[in-house]
Amino acid sequence: MGVTASGDPPAVPGVEVQLSVRHGREAVAFYEAAFGARTCFRIGGTGEFPEVVAQLQVGSTPLLGGGRVR
Repeated sequence: MGVTASGDPPAVPGVEVQLSVRHGREAVAFYEAAFGARTCFRIGGTGEFPEVVAQLQVGSTPLLGGGRVR
């Protein structure tokens, strides 16, 4: 691999996972417990607004997820 004009190595392409699941609140809790995911941000997921959109991170891998309560 070469270097950029600034002398830095070129950027490595990344992958960001996006999940859409049922029962979003329960899914977030599962990923936190099962994989040690950290919640970076979360919108919704309350009794008043049960739909949730959350960004989680497992290690250095970000996950963006959303779900409806059905």
